[in-house]
Amino acid sequence: MIFSKVLIRTYLFFVLFFSLTPIIYSQDTEKECYQRGLEYAISGRFEEAKQEFQKGLKSDHPFVSPLKAGLDLIEDVIDNKIKKETAIYIFKGTDYGNRGMWDRAIAEFNQAIESEPDNILAYNARGSLYAITGASDEAIKDFNRVIELKPDYAKAYLNRGNVYSQLGRDDSALSDFAKALALNPRYTEAYYNRGLLYSRKGLYDEAISDYTKAISLYSKYLAAYYNRGIDYAKKGLYEQAVSDLDRVIELNPKNILVYFQKALICEMAGFNKEALDAYGIFIQSAPLEYDYQRYINLIEEAKERMKELQLKQGYRD
Repeated sequence: MIFSKVLIRTYLFFVLFFSLTPIIYSQDTEKECYQRGLEYAISGRFEEAKQEFQKGLKSDHPFVSPLKAGLDLIEDVIDNKIKKETAIYIFKGTDYGNRGMWDRAIAEFNQAIESEPDNILAYNARGSLYAITGASDEAIKDFNRVIELKPDYAKAYLNRGNVYSQLGRDDSALSDFAKALALNPRYTEAYYNRGLLYSRKGLYDEAISDYTKAISLYSKYLAAYYNRGIDYAKKGLYEQAVSDLDRVIELNPKNILVYFQKALICEMAGFNKEALDAYGIFIQSAPLEYDYQRYINLIEEAKERMKELQLKQGYRD
């Protein structure tokens, strides 16, 4: 069974104070409000930052945790629960992290921890950065510290579970995901990440169940639809698979690589006309992409597959 490996990344969501993945924001206005709020906060203009974070939170999108975390941190400053300078360190670290400047980000979080050794946001963000940069032991230590300070902090269990999953410690990962969901039964990212782990283990029914739960909590969860569609195809449930990929296309028509994946699945299912249509859209649209060069091999493959399908007689209308 053939599946393209270059379509949509199967993200593990590390819930930081900031976001690292392109599907976090459902609208440009959310991202703009977040960035403006962050800039205000770095300069100590907390009231203006608060207004921007509040403006960006007017959405039903579940991945607004960076906005919510920013607002909560500002509220803590206003209520004198955290030092102003500690908050600024965290906001600076967040900005560096968003720009991929990992060393500077970690240095800022270190400063925040030195300022207030019991600050869970700083430990959680630093742990997530350690995990993303491959420093798994340090990441686990930071998440352990968060859990020690606040045993009911679901984000730390999710993040530690992600590290365990990356290390292949699946039982520990599943235990942490279960704990995160026990603390927050509506934790969309936890269902999604556990689904990724189940899928990797070949437990497709369990993975599909978790993706379905994530979708029930957020009906526009593009990555969950995509991964559920792939697992449906692996089970031979091609109609459900194609339906999920059609939903991905509906949510993000600009992701042309999904057409290539849809075509592959349709071809496996014997839906030859649908496969030809999807290959055709992919071949027509790919040259318009700014990074066209990375599609060249796939375009040639799609053309060859189209030729083979066109030689077949009586394909399904």
